[in-house]
Amino acid sequence: MTVTAPETACHATARIAALDLARGAALLAMVVFHFARDLEFFGYVAPGLTMTGGWPVFARLIAGSFLFLAGASLWLAHGTGIRRRAFLRRLGMIAGAAAVVCVATYVALPEAWIFFGILHMIATASLAGLVFVRLPTAITLAAAIAAAALPRLVADA
Repeated sequence: MTVTAPETACHATARIAALDLARGAALLAMVVFHFARDLEFFGYVAPGLTMTGGWPVFARLIAGSFLFLAGASLWLAHGTGIRRRAFLRRLGMIAGAAAVVCVATYVALPEAWIFFGILHMIATASLAGLVFVRLPTAITLAAAIAAAALPRLVADA
């Protein structure tokens, strides 16, 4: 199945069922992971449970799926031209939700508040994604490989 970016703004409201299902699956997986974290927090399961076994991999897959889906949505919405107003509205909603997470977790757990979570990353990646959304795939892929390799290269230096 080939998916192409919408050619005009009027197509921007068309929904892609597979994308919506993937978002729903990612949200459900996040609920499962955080339910396990809550059980851990309230002492119903062993401390550190979600930091062992397959749980860390599960958490990274969930985060990765959110980032992938956000990137795919960015490309679908802006692949043929940046729609500034729509982009800024979406960015404002994501950044606002990220701020709410910061404040709520600071009030509830000042010693372990979330200062940079997945919503912060999606907002940051959305800004960075604007640079790449209309570039050729090869350039975007090369930049992604470089970004993935950079931490290892710097750590080994």
